[in-house]
Amino acid sequence: MEMTRKKEHEVSLPTKNQVETERKRYRRQKAYNKALRGTVHVLTIVAAVAVLIATLVLPVLQIKKVWNTDASTETADHVTVQLLQNYTVIRTAVLNADNNWQVTYTDMPESDAYCIAEINVPQGFTATYSQAGYVFTVTNTSTLIQTGQLVWPIPVLAAGGMLLIAVGIALLQKKRKTNA
Repeated sequence: MEMTRKKEHEVSLPTKNQVETERKRYRRQKAYNKALRGTVHVLTIVAAVAVLIATLVLPVLQIKKVWNTDASTETADHVTVQLLQNYTVIRTAVLNADNNWQVTYTDMPESDAYCIAEINVPQGFTATYSQAGYVFTVTNTSTLIQTGQLVWPIPVLAAGGMLLIAVGIALLQKKRKTNA
């Protein structure tokens, strides 16, 4: 808003219309500044909450079961695994096809002391364990099942070998007699 000078000592006052326009502009600016301060406060609070949540985020711990077999090998319908912390059982889970052979825990505190163990490994399988961060994997590999050995050929083969040695010695002695 400008004031104009009429003469050197006279000053003209703003008109009523100019005063109203100036008041409206002032109110809009005041409301804008108030909203801006509120937005800054909200953003500050949101940033603080985000930092707090980031520090409180608990790791997602997952246990998976993998069957390392050929198509003809029959697997168990379920297995039981234990989650241990400092070698103390803290959780037990049953893994099967219904839960896609895995379990996830979202409420676990961060720790380097977790490990897993499978209870009652199915007969004919060997369990191995691996870990990548908070993802644990139990792999069951089928082992060869010993079905028995053929024992009867051993004496027959031993007797045949001894017979061949005896024949060899006899032929060697006959050759020496004919050469002598």
